[in-house]
Amino acid sequence: MSDWINKLDRKGAGKAPVLLVPFLLLCALLLPAAVLHANPGGASVVRGQVAFTRPDAATFNITNSPGAIINWQQFSIAPGETTRFIQQGAGSAVLNRVTGQDPSRILGSLQSNGRVFLINPNGVIFGQNAVVNTAGLIASTLDIANRDFINGRLHFSDLENTADILNRGFISASGNGEVVFVAPKVRNEGVIQVEQGSIVLAAGQSVSLSSLNYRNIEFEVQAPDNSVVNLGKMLSDGGSIGVFAGSIHNSGVVSANAVSVDNAGNIVFVAQNDTVIEDGTVTASSKTGRGGTIHILGERVGLFGKTVVDASGDSGGGEVLVGGDYQGANPAVNNAKQTVVSAQSRINVDATGSGNGGRAVVWADGSTDYRGEISARGGSLGGDGGFVEVSGKQGLAFDGFIDTSAINGRVGSILLDPDNILIQTAPGANDGNVGGTAPNIGFGDNAGTDYVIGVAVLEALVGDITLQAEVDITLQAGATLNLSNQGSGDTVTFQAGNNILIAGDISLAGGNLLLSAADPGAAAISASGGITVDGQISTNDGDLALNTNGSAGDIVINNTIDAGVGTIDLLATNGDVRLDNGTTLNNQGTLNLNAQNLLLENASELVNNGQLNIIEDINIDSTTGDGSMTLSSGVLSIAAGKVARLNNQLTWQSGIINGGGTFLVAGTAGINLVTVADHIVDGLTTIDNQGTVNMSTGTLMLNNASVFDNNGRFVFLGTANMLIDTQTALNPGIFNNRQLLESLTTGTASIGAGLTYTHSAATVDIASGSTLAFGAPLVLDAGSVLQGSGELIGDVDNTAGTVRPGGESATGTLSITGNYNQQPAGRLEIDIAGTTDYDKLVVSSTATLAGDLTVSEINGYEASISTDYDFITASIINGAFSGKNIFPVGFERAAVPTAGIYRITDRANNTIFFDNYSGNLEWNTASNWSTGQLPLAGYDVDASSVTAGTMLISSGDYDINSLRAATSMENSGGRLRVAGDVSVPDNFSYTQTDDSAFTQFDGGFNTGSSQGVRINNNRGELQLNGNTVADVDNQSALYATGSITGNVSSSGLLSAGSGAGETGLLTVNGNLTLTESSVITMDIAGREAGTGYDSIVVNGSLQQAGDLNVLVNESSGYIAAIGDSFDVFRFNASSGSIAINPESGYVYNAELLPDRLRLVATAIPGQFLRDTQNDVVTFLDMMHRYLRFESIDDILRRLENSRDEETDKTLICS
Repeated sequence: MSDWINKLDRKGAGKAPVLLVPFLLLCALLLPAAVLHANPGGASVVRGQVAFTRPDAATFNITNSPGAIINWQQFSIAPGETTRFIQQGAGSAVLNRVTGQDPSRILGSLQSNGRVFLINPNGVIFGQNAVVNTAGLIASTLDIANRDFINGRLHFSDLENTADILNRGFISASGNGEVVFVAPKVRNEGVIQVEQGSIVLAAGQSVSLSSLNYRNIEFEVQAPDNSVVNLGKMLSDGGSIGVFAGSIHNSGVVSANAVSVDNAGNIVFVAQNDTVIEDGTVTASSKTGRGGTIHILGERVGLFGKTVVDASGDSGGGEVLVGGDYQGANPAVNNAKQTVVSAQSRINVDATGSGNGGRAVVWADGSTDYRGEISARGGSLGGDGGFVEVSGKQGLAFDGFIDTSAINGRVGSILLDPDNILIQTAPGANDGNVGGTAPNIGFGDNAGTDYVIGVAVLEALVGDITLQAEVDITLQAGATLNLSNQGSGDTVTFQAGNNILIAGDISLAGGNLLLSAADPGAAAISASGGITVDGQISTNDGDLALNTNGSAGDIVINNTIDAGVGTIDLLATNGDVRLDNGTTLNNQGTLNLNAQNLLLENASELVNNGQLNIIEDINIDSTTGDGSMTLSSGVLSIAAGKVARLNNQLTWQSGIINGGGTFLVAGTAGINLVTVADHIVDGLTTIDNQGTVNMSTGTLMLNNASVFDNNGRFVFLGTANMLIDTQTALNPGIFNNRQLLESLTTGTASIGAGLTYTHSAATVDIASGSTLAFGAPLVLDAGSVLQGSGELIGDVDNTAGTVRPGGESATGTLSITGNYNQQPAGRLEIDIAGTTDYDKLVVSSTATLAGDLTVSEINGYEASISTDYDFITASIINGAFSGKNIFPVGFERAAVPTAGIYRITDRANNTIFFDNYSGNLEWNTASNWSTGQLPLAGYDVDASSVTAGTMLISSGDYDINSLRAATSMENSGGRLRVAGDVSVPDNFSYTQTDDSAFTQFDGGFNTGSSQGVRINNNRGELQLNGNTVADVDNQSALYATGSITGNVSSSGLLSAGSGAGETGLLTVNGNLTLTESSVITMDIAGREAGTGYDSIVVNGSLQQAGDLNVLVNESSGYIAAIGDSFDVFRFNASSGSIAINPESGYVYNAELLPDRLRLVATAIPGQFLRDTQNDVVTFLDMMHRYLRFESIDDILRRLENSRDEETDKTLICS
């Protein structure tokens, strides 16, 4: 390849080697005329109607039907002879196939009004004096199948054929006809001319032409010498010319100029190997219309000598592609590996009259050596310069000239590109490579090399400037690039495969500036290419774009950038945009922002006075904590479905937030609404405040269904009046308060009536001296709170929320200028810190009460009994608190002398009330109690509000001070201890129904002597330790001391102590009935009744039955002795029998006295008194006496020592 290049004369005088092929066969064809055949002979008609006539000796007429096929032994025309095919018209065709061994020598005249196919595998030559004039000539040394011909398929193939086609004559096709030569080698030294038709020269072993458009031509090259050489002329008046071969050499003229009022045609050279234009002329120009299209393509493409490629046109330049299309990126155009343009070669895509310059590309995937001249000028009467690219993907040698000027228009563009570009103050070593009137430096042209350019070179340019570097572009620190020639409509573009550093200053006169890092046009795109701006940039109202093209690189701005009213694009899709070093970015026009994060660092600030568009999700943050963002005016637009998350502070002076996305204010962030102006949210946009929004003045307008979700803190501050409302009454915005709306202003803050305001489990806090007005009723739902010591203007509907005058655990006066309606699920909380220091609710109109009232003593204050607290004042008070938490800790409503006051009085400090408004009588349900919690230890419990049904203690452990009840109670599994008195009404019953149940009454039970009161201990354990006025039915375990005024029946365990192992005295002021299943437990720990041992006094009748278990507590200090006596029962009357069961080693003599049953110890462990009578007791009703013996010996001893002489007594042993 280097040899090919080295033959290039840098001054243009030399020529590249001509790619000539030894046409030996063709030379052999040029024999003396005497040995040539005359007109064609040896015809054999294969298809169609064919007639042969000879009007004279030199003329051979052949009349054929369309699609006729003729086989010939030979097909030649001698000089002075004419062969004429007479057909139906220009659309008719005849196929002539030579079956003999001779080539076709056309030295005379071949004429036809139709299309003539000539197929001769032995070769075809058109001699110097040959004249061919047909409606179309298709000559080939490759065969075509009859069926393909008949069906119009131009498919030629003969892989073994090496015969050639040579033209030295004049060949023309009338109308829109075509001239097609197909052979392994094609050489034109004559003239081929068509009128707006097509010329195709295709060299190869197999060629298919589905149409004469070069993109529809397929050719197969068997060897490099499958070539086309043009030393003559190929002329198509505005038509097309296509040359296809393994290699192409043109030193002649190829022209598709428009000679009529029309645009020029198209010329295509496509070689699989070399395409060489040497001292040749290739033109597709037009004097009246636009220039045409010229594509010169091949694996190696060379324009040598004084080659001219011209696609100029009066109304606009055309297109010239040499070696490839723009940046080699067009898959429809084959790219060269190597392209050479010599010093005297010229490419012209000018507009010569009024129009824009055309488009010229010189490209190679490998290297490009460019030393020629390209002109893409705008028209002299008007029009802009065109576009020129000279590039080599792997290398560029550039020592030529490019002109994209425009006398009466904008200068065009040129692309060149090295690896790195450094722009410096002093002249650069590569200033010459920025030649021309509108130069640029483009991608891939000088891989591995760097360009150094002085600012003066760029400052001298007019129009667009594009600099492309495979790696980096740097504007040197301290350099000032003053592009005063780049005004409105001009664009300056820096494109780098990696980074762009603007260390100096750039200014434009209204032009646009594009900085593109990690640019997709580079050969090797960096995954982290970014842009750093250390200098100042000013476009004077031109657009400014900084784009990292999806890389992970950042855009870092350390100095002022100013586009005036122009558009700024900061696009770091997968990276960050960072303002640093105290930089202020003041947007006056449009700012489009797309990045993962916008970082405002080291006191930097983003100020928007124009249109700020958030394109994708973004975080706005300041890692240094001192950056800020200001919406001074204009619009902040967040794209629909996108989220802009604010993690630092935003100052909102005025303007609009819209776009349909979400502006999320994070928990640590905030927005400050300042200035007396409208702050507008519009267009289905949502502000999701999770931080703090401070409003100190002005208005906040929520328009067109926009939403403000307050999930954080919204605060009214300052002294001014403020308003949140809507300007679109038919489609109002929405303010959703879900957290805290706080009014600290000394002015009036208002929520407009036109706005849709919702309050969801949120808090409204109105400070002392502050006024908050609601245009519509404030509805407090579940979880919502209204609190504070200020004034609320409007109605309040407390459906399920809480109102706290003063606030939580703080006292104050909350004023409502309107009505207050508290529904059954609502709550009013009152804190009392002193006799005059307590919460007050002042309602200017009607207060309607229901639901809960909670009263709490705070700051250590303990209310005195009978102290009054007037905590509600209203014009009219309707209803009453009816829900749980009403009057906790001992308060109750007191009568008042005047209407419009709600007063409570402290009745008993430790009382908790059971609330039955819901019909649920479960003691163990916290919501049934006035404090909203279950009774605590030491509470006085008042359940007197429940007058029907049965209260149920199903579980829990309660140790209370006293109990007041008005309906029956059932303990089905709880543990209840009452230290003080229990007060119950007539016909009250207390029943235990489960083994796990436990009840202990230590104080007086029903001391008021109510009638029909009954205690039913069906199961579990019951302890009665005070004075009990009730009938007691014990079926389980009853431990009792004190007195029971009423009848007692027991079929379970009964003990006079306060518990198992405890001793005590029980007095029954009534009858005591023991059933056969009853068990009396007598604990002995001493010799005194009640204190030393259990004793039961029955002031009525005792009906005995069951067992009497005698238990001695030896650990109590008591030392048993024979003769110790114990009065188990004392009674007025008795009957029945009871079995006495002493512990092992103990024997007691039972003495039945008129008013008592006494046990006397006759044996203790280790001692036995034989003469004691102890086995027979005489009862007035002749009841039997049961003794328990330990063994048969014990029975015998007892019988032996018995001195009982009464025959009506029996001893029953068990």
